[in-house]
Amino acid sequence: MVNWINLILTTLNIASFMGAAFFFFKNNKSINWKKLIKIQIVSMSIWFLEVYLLTKNLSSPYSARIIGAIIIQVFSFVVFWTTISYIGKHKLLVAGSEEKPLHFFSTGPFQYVRHPFYSTYLLSYLGTFIADSSYPFLILIMMLIYFYYKTAREEEGRFDLSEYKEGYAEYKSKTGMFVPWLN
Repeated sequence: MVNWINLILTTLNIASFMGAAFFFFKNNKSINWKKLIKIQIVSMSIWFLEVYLLTKNLSSPYSARIIGAIIIQVFSFVVFWTTISYIGKHKLLVAGSEEKPLHFFSTGPFQYVRHPFYSTYLLSYLGTFIADSSYPFLILIMMLIYFYYKTAREEEGRFDLSEYKEGYAEYKSKTGMFVPWLN
């Protein structure tokens, strides 16, 4: 039963992440569609891999690893939807957009990390790894950390071209990218 809860939470997280790209982020004409499609394909592939890894262990006995994974998935879900709620009607640019930032948030979830959405994605993947301990999945997580790092740096580079340049530079020096104490 505990394994099923973890599978449901993981699926709920991935569905939230993918759906948000269409409903809570601004889609515009300056989107690099090739990059966005790549992101969606990678996201779908990861979701299928996560479901595969988690379903192969549905009959395994209860373990502390699964409880840890559930806690991480719940935390990821809560932080994700708290961030969605916080930004309210201010839609952020979807990954792959080449526009200057429309908004600059430094409070709420953004006071802890500069990219709370990417943090929640990585937490969800970490939860799956903890539940399954698949080393190929760990390698994939390392690749995703690099991918999100590179994407976040591109997004941050656009702040240098915006009206938020000075405020963002100060914020960036005090706030971690994905983990609160790592900037």
